[in-house]
Amino acid sequence: MEHAMRISALKELVSQDEQTLTFPLVDAMGDAYSYTEADGEEADVTWSVIGAQSKARRKAEDAESRKLLRASRTQMEPEDLRERRITLALACTVGFCGWEDESGALLPFTRQHAREVLAADDRILDQVETAIAKHSAFLSKSAPSSLPQ
Repeated sequence: MEHAMRISALKELVSQDEQTLTFPLVDAMGDAYSYTEADGEEADVTWSVIGAQSKARRKAEDAESRKLLRASRTQMEPEDLRERRITLALACTVGFCGWEDESGALLPFTRQHAREVLAADDRILDQVETAIAKHSAFLSKSAPSSLPQ
């Protein structure tokens, strides 16, 4: 006899989207970006997110929807769609490690720095969106570093 999904189990799955998932970013060839830490050790450039069902993501989606409704536009431009993607990815971003400024100093995580990275390269934006969307599946694996391309 098959059992239907319990609402309590569904709520538990949704609550997992509030947990942080950290994963390495990879280049177009699938190799992890890396940097040299202060102690001389190599480390992966990483990004940390919460899931698509998180409160922060829902709040950002609501804000974006209100903005669209207030604009009363019948059509969105490609730039608007890309900005929406960045905004929603940023809402789920809770950290990064391994980015540096032009002088070679490591950048601290800030929303502005994260926005600059997401806006600079669609491949990184795609990876961040994938991790957000597949958040629960990644958390259930022992090696969350294996992001699908």
